[in-house]
Amino acid sequence: MRCCSIALITTVIALASCAKQDGLTEVRGTLFIGDQPSQKGMGYVTFHPDASKGNTWQEEAVGTVQPDGTYELEARGKKGAAKGWYKVGVTVAEVIDPNNPYVTKWLIPTPEKYQNWGKSGLSIEVVAKPQPGQYDIKLPALSGAAK
Repeated sequence: MRCCSIALITTVIALASCAKQDGLTEVRGTLFIGDQPSQKGMGYVTFHPDASKGNTWQEEAVGTVQPDGTYELEARGKKGAAKGWYKVGVTVAEVIDPNNPYVTKWLIPTPEKYQNWGKSGLSIEVVAKPQPGQYDIKLPALSGAAK
């Protein structure tokens, strides 16, 4: 009987843990470069849990930047992210040599800063009821030479 009780408790704890991980919140936003939505190239946004602000979730959430600048996060193949604060990284580039996809033209300012969530300075909180534009990401405009 005691073994059955321990097994039952272990199962309940495991299921509760899975349910917590599956409790994702929808996250949709728009990436702006200057005052315009990003509309060129291919890109991603990465949300990395910010433990310094209490987010102990163990997964990153990633979204593909669409041609209209919008993105929607996914984690573990499911739409959304856990509630809490995230450090955010952004990568948007245009492949300029189809034979070598590593030759790109960056379409974001200061790529060495913004593509690294640890350096970007971008921080977003995922909440149950977001305000309009809560998940929009606004980067400075590209310099004239980078366009």
